[in-house]
Amino acid sequence: MDFFAAQDEARRRTRRLVWLFVAAVAVMTVGIYLALMVMFAGGNGGWWDGTVFAWVAGSVLAVVGLSSLGKIAGLRAGGTAVAESVGGRRLDARTADADERRLLNIVEEMAIASGVPVPAVYVLPEESINAFAAGFTPDDAAVAFTRGALRDLNRDELQGVVAHEFSHILNGDMRLNIHLIGVLFGILVLSVLGQALLRASLAGRRGQSKEGAGAAMLFAGAGVVLLVAGSVGVFFGRLIQSAVSRQREYLADAAAVQFTRHPDGLAGALRKIAAAGSRVSHPHSQDVAHLFFANGLRLPLGGMFATHPPLEDRIRALDPAWDGSLTTPSSGRRPSPSPAEEAAPPTTTGAGLPRMAGAVVLAGVIGAEALERAQGVLGDLEARCGEALRDPLEARALVFALLVSDSLPAARPGQLDYLRGSAGEETEEAVERRRQALDGLPENERLPLVELVLPVLSLLEGRERTDFLARVERLVLADGQITWFAFVTGWMVRRHLEPPEHWRPIDQPRPLAEAVGVLLGFLAASEAGAEQGRAAFGRALAGSEAFRDLAEYPPGGVPDYRQLDEALRRLGGATFALRKEVLEAAERLVTDDGTVSATEKELLRLTAAALDIPSALAG
Repeated sequence: MDFFAAQDEARRRTRRLVWLFVAAVAVMTVGIYLALMVMFAGGNGGWWDGTVFAWVAGSVLAVVGLSSLGKIAGLRAGGTAVAESVGGRRLDARTADADERRLLNIVEEMAIASGVPVPAVYVLPEESINAFAAGFTPDDAAVAFTRGALRDLNRDELQGVVAHEFSHILNGDMRLNIHLIGVLFGILVLSVLGQALLRASLAGRRGQSKEGAGAAMLFAGAGVVLLVAGSVGVFFGRLIQSAVSRQREYLADAAAVQFTRHPDGLAGALRKIAAAGSRVSHPHSQDVAHLFFANGLRLPLGGMFATHPPLEDRIRALDPAWDGSLTTPSSGRRPSPSPAEEAAPPTTTGAGLPRMAGAVVLAGVIGAEALERAQGVLGDLEARCGEALRDPLEARALVFALLVSDSLPAARPGQLDYLRGSAGEETEEAVERRRQALDGLPENERLPLVELVLPVLSLLEGRERTDFLARVERLVLADGQITWFAFVTGWMVRRHLEPPEHWRPIDQPRPLAEAVGVLLGFLAASEAGAEQGRAAFGRALAGSEAFRDLAEYPPGGVPDYRQLDEALRRLGGATFALRKEVLEAAERLVTDDGTVSATEKELLRLTAAALDIPSALAG
């Protein structure tokens, strides 16, 4: 899967969704206008009245548009809001339930392998087998699985479903899906208003006065018009929902096989769904039907509104030799995993990723080798950090320990004194314990560790969260120098705990030129001395079509913390195509000498993380 191409395609699908939305609103507007002309003009004065049409169009657009925007705004918390809207329960990272622990481990492995923060994990109180991923960005993503999926799928099958959902996280589907929730809600509002007016008319008829009866008739007429128009809108909305979703499921299945190199796992999950069902009974499940791994609703009209391809077609795409036999959950269910089984690597085959691939090649890619490495990394981090990966206060100490360990030796006593004075001796002692546990931690495990604790840190609230962010910033700056790892750690923590607004992407290079110069200037200074760094900077930019004649080496030399912070905020608002250009330039700069060391690989992955581009765990 080409991550950047997938993001561009997701953006094109979003534009198509806008046009489909406009078409649905237009049909409803015309329908309401014609109904009003029939009811009140009877066609006697002609069928066209510009004033009436303008009022109808304005009213429909206002009601539908504001309702859609309001619904999307109500989901601004991202995936957690969507999961909780259908009854999801967030899994506690400290859970002792074997099935829940297995799911968390698989999700954590997938996140480490792909270079994204671990999403919040939810369980839906449904006995069927289903799942979904939701959110605006990987930073606010959540994945949800039914209780039946946890109970009835073995590890390989569950891994296949998790990989399928991660493909939606990585290829830009999630933002489109949330926008689609808003679109459907807006279109549905007219039908809801029609039903409300009909109920009001029935109540009015029970009144004794002529005025009450007349008002009831008016309400009834308006209710019928809105109900019919709303029904037309719902019809088009469901068609939009199914049209937007079906093809993406084939692509997500293919991506899941690419990630795991094990098609039997995903095919086995689909066979069990075909035998046991995937229907979700929550009242709001219809709003999010397009998010699910498999159809979550009954399929009227012969499946015209199906949001997913037929299960048989998906299974045969994965297993062309399938004979039509199904696997029931009871026959395919393995016993709860023992600790040894849970620690064993998943079944994978295939060559995986190129071992010397750069950050751009690895962007948004999960492969079999990356998953196996991720499991090894997760095992090492579990052994080193234990409860710090599950408890918010311990996770806080772990981040402090990473920042203290990364600083210059001369600065560490001052950092520890600051922690003792601001957070107390208990925190200082916890940081020292964590520092000892992290002694000898390989460089390529530091960023996965940060990504692993982000969802746990998100449980910090109020004053605890505010104080934590302030202390992280102080530790990043404590030694008077900016190390790239410390800066990216602080940047990721702040972005995850204080997510930015979902702005309109900057699609022109000129507004980004200064930010590109600051970022590449910092990398140049990190890689070599001033003279060599300036030369490497020039060669890196020479290969950039977008920024070659725009970006300049920072006039003041190495940028300070504030300049770098502002530069990344600016670049974070760029389209993925422009961020790809920046990452490619960074890769040329870091590898200017023709070799790629382990440190340089880590530097590239940190750069990708700072640009909010998922980058796979390279070997």
